[in-house]
Amino acid sequence: MVETKQDAEELMERIFDAWNARDIASMLTFFCDDLVFVEHAGKGGASYKVRHGAQAFGDYLQTYLDVADCVSAVNFLSFDGIYIRTVIGFSVIHRANNLKLVGRFRQVISLRDGRISKLDEYHDVDASASFWEMADD
Repeated sequence: MVETKQDAEELMERIFDAWNARDIASMLTFFCDDLVFVEHAGKGGASYKVRHGAQAFGDYLQTYLDVADCVSAVNFLSFDGIYIRTVIGFSVIHRANNLKLVGRFRQVISLRDGRISKLDEYHDVDASASFWEMADD
């Protein structure tokens, strides 16, 4: 169960250890099967994409690992007993052309029975779009 900030920090550390090891199957054990993943984009998160289910989330993440080396770490975390809020620092290096994107994104995380049931992520959509457009050329 996640009852304290330390519990939340340990949960996020385990998740990102698995992600950085490219072990999506292990990472998904920390998410509810019926996960709702909302990727907010645009100014103020005005547009968004929703994915339902941990497996759909894992399949989505795998598309990144198929073409890039990705590393992420928690830069900031708060926990109010209901939500975990994070700022995540990341680096993505596209393997085909060595383009690199470094940045950060925010997360708001809801829990159920010690696992993540809803994950809202807020990205810099312009930086990401420019990177992937250049990487795919």
